[in-house]
Formats: sequence, structure tokens, C-alpha cells
Amino acid sequence: MIFMKTILAVAIAAALLPLGAALAETPADRNVVAPYRFPSPSERIDPPDRGRAELYRDQLRGSQNRREQLNRQGKLDTLGRRELQDLRGETNRMERTLER
Repeated sequence: MIFMKTILAVAIAAALLPLGAALAETPADRNVVAPYRFPSPSERIDPPDRGRAELYRDQLRGSQNRREQLNRQGKLDTLGRRELQDLRGETNRMERTLER
């Protein structure tokens, strides 16, 4: 039963993360290397963009927490651990971006 809940939580997170990323960017802002990531601003973030950035950061945190839990349980394979590392990096980047 717990395993099924974990699978459901991961599936929901996987469905929500791209949605948040899509809301975080407009086509003109897309980065060729990482098109799904929220672009870092050079200056302070205006309120509408800050709201989208905070939503994206919160979704990243949720996904990271679920992955961390699976990692502690030993349920992540090599690819899953690499994705967790990427999530940590992107979450930290968004934290730094929102500190401005």
C-alpha cells in the first residue's frame, strides 16, 4: 500500500513539474540547452515573474523531497540519483534567483 502511494506521488510530481516549468517561461525566454528551466534575471524580479518563479521553486522542492525520500529508501537507480542531483542544483539556483 505504501509502495503504491509512493508511485502515485512520484507520478503526480512528474506531471506537475513540466506544468510549472511551462508556466515559468515564455517562448522568447527559452534556453536552447535547458528549455524547461526558469531563466535567471539579470536584475530584480518583477511581481508577476516572482510569483511564477516561486511556484516553480515550490514544485522543485516537492519533487526533490519525494526523490530524497526514495533515495533514502534505496529505491532510486543510477538515473534516478542523477535526476535528484539535477533537481538539487535547479532548486538551489532558484533559491539564489529569488534572493535578489
